[in-house]
Amino acid sequence: MQEYQNRFQQLNQTIEPSEELLFQTRQRMAETRPQKWIPRVQKAAAVAACTVLLFTGAVNLSPAFAQAAAKVPIVRELVLAVAFDPSMKAAIEHQYVQLIKQTAEDNGYQLDVEYLVADPRNLTVYYKMPEITEKNSETGEDYQFDFNLLAADGSELKCGATWDYPLSEEEKQALNEVKFHFTGEDTLSEQVILQLIVKKALPFSDEEQKKIEAGRELSGTANSIAHFEEPRPEYEEVACMQIPLAIDQGSLFNVRTIELNRTVELEGQKVIFDKVEIYPTQVRILWHADENNTHLVDGMKIALQSREHGRWEGISNGVTGIGMLGEPQQIWLESSWFDYETEYQLAIERYAMIPKEQQTVTYDYATNTFTNLPDYARLVEAVPCDTGLFMQFEFQSTDEVVHGEVLQHESVMQSGGGHVIGGMFGGRNNEEDEAKGIYWFYNQFIVTGYEDGPITFNVTWAPPETLEEPVIVPLYMD
Repeated sequence: MQEYQNRFQQLNQTIEPSEELLFQTRQRMAETRPQKWIPRVQKAAAVAACTVLLFTGAVNLSPAFAQAAAKVPIVRELVLAVAFDPSMKAAIEHQYVQLIKQTAEDNGYQLDVEYLVADPRNLTVYYKMPEITEKNSETGEDYQFDFNLLAADGSELKCGATWDYPLSEEEKQALNEVKFHFTGEDTLSEQVILQLIVKKALPFSDEEQKKIEAGRELSGTANSIAHFEEPRPEYEEVACMQIPLAIDQGSLFNVRTIELNRTVELEGQKVIFDKVEIYPTQVRILWHADENNTHLVDGMKIALQSREHGRWEGISNGVTGIGMLGEPQQIWLESSWFDYETEYQLAIERYAMIPKEQQTVTYDYATNTFTNLPDYARLVEAVPCDTGLFMQFEFQSTDEVVHGEVLQHESVMQSGGGHVIGGMFGGRNNEEDEAKGIYWFYNQFIVTGYEDGPITFNVTWAPPETLEEPVIVPLYMD
């Protein structure tokens, strides 16, 4: 580790924030007077504010953005990398970015780290890896990445990570990003190590390849079953690269915390908002449900609003929040850090309720009967196969977004889903449903243990209720 300690003293030139930004940020964080603005936002006003905030991609038309970005090399690639990430765009616009320009090599592979954006609980690193781009297939299955963040002593830090894969030739010169999120009490330290382990897929045997090709020639249910049952590639490690990063913890490396401890009732169910944390790259809303509730609260959509700026919604890239159903959770929004207003409020616009007494569903294949199956769910088919019971469900929703797994079972290792295509719900007209605000999506998976008796699923989703007028939670400064 001595080599890393020496390198930590020499690398990572920082683009310093302007004196004006430092003054305004300190002034804003020193605000102590309470807020009195708590209006109900009318629907038309909310739509107008949202329209103003939509980023259209015309980053070159922003003089402030162009001026700040001009101080950083490879400006075009960096602009493209943050084009659909408003928080990152604002961070770079205000020069909240570090130039890295560090390279690591192993076994013929090369990792080039260009920039980073950091705050106490979030680290975003922009990188290139041209060798993978040249060798990867269109499916992205030839290689697997495993990004980790290590402490200066080499121990792994506890944080979640999401990252992009450089898949196509067109992306060879593009910047990819890896994001790390600290979700517990830990925060980002001044010295960390970015580690990337590259794994390459081993070739399939002739027999495995024939099985894959035969399955892909099937159609309908047989094709779906073959997809779940086809061999999965095994991977071997081919490279391990590490790059030390010195994180600038200057004047802006802070967090603005608004303590709430405020209870809101939704259909008689109590939701407690603990606090709001504002970082340069995101806003975190920490909340939990009252343990005495009769329903589990799920699918909350919350916007942060200010009098003049409008609204900040869920972050557009990466993780949008953490927390298990029934446990304390966090909702992550685009960051208002670089906004200089002092009056804010949360607007709860949508939520869903799952009755605790209906949290589990049982299915008996022998009698083809359910217990507690929600009225918005329908079994399309249950077909025995070599590895278990293939099941497909359809779900009615008030939201057109495709959801994940609605019914979970411990034996399900792979699942699929998407919008329903065609008239699987006998005779229904999808266009008419959509006009009425009714949407459909499906889940597919293979479950085991069905031969031994009824199997039990956990219900993890319910159709969300969209409010005509949001429930307002005022934010008072400490």
